Amino acid sequence: MAGLLLTDAKLPDDLMRRFFPNLVDGVNWHRKSNATEEYNCLAWSIWTDRHYIWPDVAGNSEWDPTIPRAETIPTVVQFLEKMGFRQTNTPTLEAGVEKVAIYANANGEPQHLARQLVGSGPYQGHWTSKLAGMVDGIHSHLNVLEGPSYGNVACILGRRFTGPPTIPDLHPKTLLISTSGRKIA
Repeated sequence: MAGLLLTDAKLPDDLMRRFFPNLVDGVNWHRKSNATEEYNCLAWSIWTDRHYIWPDVAGNSEWDPTIPRAETIPTVVQFLEKMGFRQTNTPTLEAGVEKVAIYANANGEPQHLARQLVGSGPYQGHWTSKLAGMVDGIHSHLNVLEGPSYGNVACILGRRFTGPPTIPDLHPKTLLISTSGRKIA
């Protein structure tokens, strides 16, 4: 993923403000997991914490082999469309509709995805995100994560919510093997 990689479980407040100037921990952001690099924001947006899914051209992440790897919004949209998502471009909560937002940088390259929470409860209509290499949590609005790290929301897709989507077969990430046979990445 071309975006930010966060590896510390808790970033100092000044660093967090620099990465996410709109985020206020405990007010518009609520942490919901421990830090892990086992999955990423795209995987989290489609209900899984068992994959690291991204269309990187180097093949360092899992990806649908029927979709060419390219870090573009159309590529990510094509992947989500395979699971029933369609472009809607409205972040407003709709009964029975699950939404996913794609954030992009100024060059239009996808940097992050967030999923709107459906159902009932105090967080209904809020968004859940997996911050790269860090924690997942709930944010009250999409603009909470807009800024220098993830850019701005570029696209919103929705689908009729009937439970978690069926994830297509994924091609495992490419493992780099040294000439001695040791895994190096």
